[in-house]
Amino acid sequence: MKYPALALLSLVLNGCTAKRVEPLPDVEGPQRKLALAAMQELRQAFNNGSCQAIYDAAGDGFRRTESNPDWLAICAEIRSRWGRWDDFTATYWYQSGSQSVAVEGTAAFTKGPCTLQVIWSLGRDRLQMACLILGVGNDQIAVPPRPGRRFFDPQPHAATPV
Repeated sequence: MKYPALALLSLVLNGCTAKRVEPLPDVEGPQRKLALAAMQELRQAFNNGSCQAIYDAAGDGFRRTESNPDWLAICAEIRSRWGRWDDFTATYWYQSGSQSVAVEGTAAFTKGPCTLQVIWSLGRDRLQMACLILGVGNDQIAVPPRPGRRFFDPQPHAATPV
C-alpha cells in the first residue's frame, strides 16, 4: 500500500464516528397512570406483608426466573433491611421495550431512602412486575438477579413531574 498512514487514519476515523442515539420514549397518559397505580399497589402489598400476592401478580418472565421461595426470602429481607415503604417519588419514566415501562425514583422507607427501579410489562389488562431493583450505591438487590450488572441502567432523561 502506498499510503499506509492515510489508510490507518481513515479506518480510525470511520470507526470513531459517533452514532446518533435516540432518547428512549417517555411514558405519558394512560401508561403513566397504569404505572403509578401499579407502584401504589406494589407499595401497599409490600407494607401489608403480602409477598406471595406480589409474586402471584408479577409477570410470567419474573416468575420463570425467580422461584417462589427465593422471592419470599428476598421480600422478607427487603422488609427487614428497609422497613415500611412510606413514599415513592418518580424521577425517570421511559419505555424500556415495546411492551414494557420502567419507572425509577426515590423510595422512602422507615430505615432510610433508596433508589428504586421497577420494570413493568404489559400483561392482560394491567402492568405486571418484570424486574425490581433497589439499593444505595453498590448495595443493591435485583430481582431477578442481573449477573455482571451492578448498577442501574443509565437514566435516559428526567421525568416530567408527577
